[in-house]
Amino acid sequence: MAYHRFKNRFFGGFFILLMSLTACQKEPKDIVGIAWVSTSITLENGQSSYPEHTYLLSFDNAKSFRLSLDVNTCGGSISFHRRKVTFDEGMNCTEACCDSPYAQRLAENLTKTTEWKWSSSEQLVFFNDKGVELVFTRR
Repeated sequence: MAYHRFKNRFFGGFFILLMSLTACQKEPKDIVGIAWVSTSITLENGQSSYPEHTYLLSFDNAKSFRLSLDVNTCGGSISFHRRKVTFDEGMNCTEACCDSPYAQRLAENLTKTTEWKWSSSEQLVFFNDKGVELVFTRR
């Protein structure tokens, strides 16, 4: 009888934990229509940098993105599958000139990310398993 109580409590607790974890997951559609401001970049070597200007990332829908830099604007197709993200054809940018070093790093590293998380309603993070992490906050 004690075994059955333990078994019921264990599976009941496991079910509640599982439901709470899945309830917190955000969908790609939840980030559409929001302007996201780049707040930091961490590169593979652990070096972090912070912007001196405003760089915006936005999603026209859950399948396309736009990145506004100092002078250039970039964009492309994007696919989300749970926590995975794929920049389908890389990123196309206008070829004006003169983006800051931070903006260049942002453009170079965004498509290297393979996962995403919406850590709060105010923060969106793209990252990969090599240490690259790009943090954006809601504008």
